[in-house]
Amino acid sequence: MASVPNFAIPQVLKTQKIRLFKSYRETVADGEQKRDFVYVQDVVDIVIQLLDSSAPSGLYNAGTGTARTFNSLAAAIFAALNQSLNVEYFDMPETLIDSYQYLTQADMHKLISTGYKFRPTSLENGIRLYVEWYLENCG
Repeated sequence: MASVPNFAIPQVLKTQKIRLFKSYRETVADGEQKRDFVYVQDVVDIVIQLLDSSAPSGLYNAGTGTARTFNSLAAAIFAALNQSLNVEYFDMPETLIDSYQYLTQADMHKLISTGYKFRPTSLENGIRLYVEWYLENCG
């Protein structure tokens, strides 16, 4: 699945807004659904450190260990593009409503137990770096 910034940045550049799913839970406001957004270079660093370590083979989560809202992602994108925040919430496809995950967050304990020095890139810094790369290579 493509990352949200991958489609959101061109969307913002074209329309000056970002579109996010409305929430269908009374306890979660629109845009307050959460994901563990991880910067791709952090995932590469995890893989390299595991390959170079004596950690046992297995499955390891690659995330930040902290869930952030889609609203915070949108704010980071607009800030990196030096634009005013403009979010439009739209209806989720009916086929997703019952299965949509409102929270995903990686449990990083197994990875940390290998001795991995865990210093994830902040959402804001990762988005800034990605926007810089995007504008240089795609914009």
